[in-house]
Amino acid sequence: MRLESGKVACRKFGPTRDGWQLIREGEILHDRQKTFVQDFTFRHEDGTEVLLEIIGFWTPEYLTHRRQTLRQFRRHRILIAVPEKSLREGATIGANVLVYKTVLKLMPLMKTLEKIRTENITA
Repeated sequence: MRLESGKVACRKFGPTRDGWQLIREGEILHDRQKTFVQDFTFRHEDGTEVLLEIIGFWTPEYLTHRRQTLRQFRRHRILIAVPEKSLREGATIGANVLVYKTVLKLMPLMKTLEKIRTENITA
């Protein structure tokens, strides 16, 4: 479901939209012995890059590990898409988190990309 949700939004996004270009295979990030491979990269015509990581339903151990990885790469602009049903009650939703019900919707994605770009938000 994780990548399927991203595919739906990216199919509607097209190759470019509102100054943003969709890059399906972005670079692999390295930090010491850890790597991070995002699902998609969005590059704005002003040079801003936002990495999209789509979190699906996983075990608590996997999610803990993923949170640690995201913290390690927090200097990058990473947008985290999270299914509503996997959020814990009372969870804090950061500015770089996009909550979706079953699939990512294009308009909330675009709004969040712009917010990250204009407010210089990192993970």
